[in-house]
This record gives sequence, C-alpha cells and structure tokens, in this order.
Amino acid sequence: MNTQGTPVPGSGALELPPFSLDVQALDLGGDIKAVGLELVETENREPVRGKDAAQIWSAVLPALAESEPYAVDFFSHIERVREFCKMREIAFREAAERCVVLPSALYASRRTAG
Repeated sequence: MNTQGTPVPGSGALELPPFSLDVQALDLGGDIKAVGLELVETENREPVRGKDAAQIWSAVLPALAESEPYAVDFFSHIERVREFCKMREIAFREAAERCVVLPSALYASRRTAG
C-alpha cells in the first residue's frame, strides 16, 4: 500500500498518501507463512486507529489469508482486544497470559462440515 505519492501541482514535491501499510516478511521456519504488518499514518508514523483503520484492516486481513486459518498478533494491545471482544460479546478463549484466540467463522464452519 505504500506508493510513491502524487505530484503536487506547481511545487515539484510529492503528496504522500495519508496512510502506509508496512509489510515485512517473517521467517518462522518450515512451511509457515508469516508477515509483519503495520498500518501507520504516513507523516507521523503513529498507528492508524478508528474507522479508517477498521476499513483498511477489514479488507487487508481476509485478502491476505484468503481461506486459510491465520493468526494476528496485536503485540502490546492484547488488553484492548480482550475489552473489545467483551464489549461486543465476541467469543474468545484465553490461550495464555498474552494470547487470546478468536474463532474464524469460515474456519469453524469448515471444521464442522468436514
């Protein structure tokens, strides 16, 4: 999602997009596919939050994983994820102190159908 920017008329400078999706390949060994993703505001490198973030992530994650099960590491935001799930009555389980598991509707339906 990082682009070169678009020329600003008359200035010779580039107008940068408001957000950048930084992608980094992760080597977890074997047959494990992994990438690190960070969605940030282009100018200040702060994480994108709110409606803009929700719209972008809701498009990126399903496209990235397609029909395979996937994991998301919210790094230092695990308490926010727990609270979000509780407030919206989203089922999750505590797998460890720093790990919550949210079932994927697609994956769950494939497991019960197979």
